[in-house]
Amino acid sequence: MAFEHQPLRRDLTLPIETESTQGSTRSAPAWGLSRWPVDDRSGPSRNRWDAATHGTGVHANNKTPDGVITYDDTLLDTEITTAAGLPVTTPERTAFDPARRGPVLQSVQRLDAPARATGFAAEDALVVAQGHPRVRGLRRVSDVLDLVDKGGQSPKETRLRLVLIDGGFTRPTTQMPLLRDDRYSWYFLDLGWRDRLLAVEYDGEQHRTDPRQFRADVSRSEFIQSKGWYRISVLAGDRRPDIPRRVTQAGAPRVQQPGVLQRKWPGRPFFFVDAERTQGFPRKSLRRF
Repeated sequence: MAFEHQPLRRDLTLPIETESTQGSTRSAPAWGLSRWPVDDRSGPSRNRWDAATHGTGVHANNKTPDGVITYDDTLLDTEITTAAGLPVTTPERTAFDPARRGPVLQSVQRLDAPARATGFAAEDALVVAQGHPRVRGLRRVSDVLDLVDKGGQSPKETRLRLVLIDGGFTRPTTQMPLLRDDRYSWYFLDLGWRDRLLAVEYDGEQHRTDPRQFRADVSRSEFIQSKGWYRISVLAGDRRPDIPRRVTQAGAPRVQQPGVLQRKWPGRPFFFVDAERTQGFPRKSLRRF
């Protein structure tokens, strides 16, 4: 485990630790919050740090610091703690703010990381909401928190989970353990239904471009298959409407009509994260995963 410092502005740095995971994420020790790019399409992406993602720092000056996204909000004394000697919001308050702001998909992507790092309870974030009865976005907080899952290991995994929920399937289990033949180590399956022996996983670009990773993936897939599981691999560029069709053909349990999330949040396509996602990509391509 190695520590570095990520410069946020000229006179402010945030310590981060580098860890090896399937998604090669980096996290901030304050809450262990992952530094996730807003859009992790193949190719270069813009990593965007914002206050709500990092256990929001408390800043009393009226002038916005260069390079830091700030919000003018009311904070109660019970919503402030310290991390590395700096005043920051509590995990519950940190969860409350993204839950009420921005596109819903992006909010859930940003909240899966602190859910895993801090184990914050949705109930505690809802208690925070009770202390702010007139803020914008309050009505959606409960529904957004209900979609959060600490098993989401990357923005793409979160997106894949929500595609399945939107498809009307029973909510998939995340990070299902599968004991290996050495009776000591485990494989963890991204998403799926254990009673159907069905797993759905997102394989990023490194699974194809890294020969060592590719060989390990082949061995892993063969082992999973030998245990009676059926594994669906979702790749960058797959057409999003094709994913529910493949999952249905594999026997996943469907309990509602497709479009669950898009009906709940009408008005803009649910899986269009924000305007940044559309830059440089034809509108038609956004139907791809």
